[in-house]
Amino acid sequence: MKRAGYIATVKTEGIDEYKRYHADVWPEMRDALKRAGFQKFTIFMRPNGVTFAYCEVEESLAKAFENVGKEEVNARWGEVMARKRPDTPSVEQTPRPLLPPKGTTGLSLGTPPRWRASD
Repeated sequence: MKRAGYIATVKTEGIDEYKRYHADVWPEMRDALKRAGFQKFTIFMRPNGVTFAYCEVEESLAKAFENVGKEEVNARWGEVMARKRPDTPSVEQTPRPLLPPKGTTGLSLGTPPRWRASD
């Protein structure tokens, strides 16, 4: 199991809808993520729409994204999420892995907070 994370951005006007979708991820999307190798997936969001996603994957974040990219449901989910992303790509919009330095196990920050659609 590998731990990884990435940063992305949500449009300010799309934050509420983004939270609603992620509070109730489609069952078929959850299944696709599991088949792709994602074991755990938690998203943290700042008020400005910058997100940090922490995940645990079987092989690597790149491989898990490659695998889920082959799933039909991922294309549908991606269309919905694309409407919540900025039109101009930015560093924060492009998922990029954040991995603990070699030889370390990373940092444990305790139980991650969860937000609800009503937050």
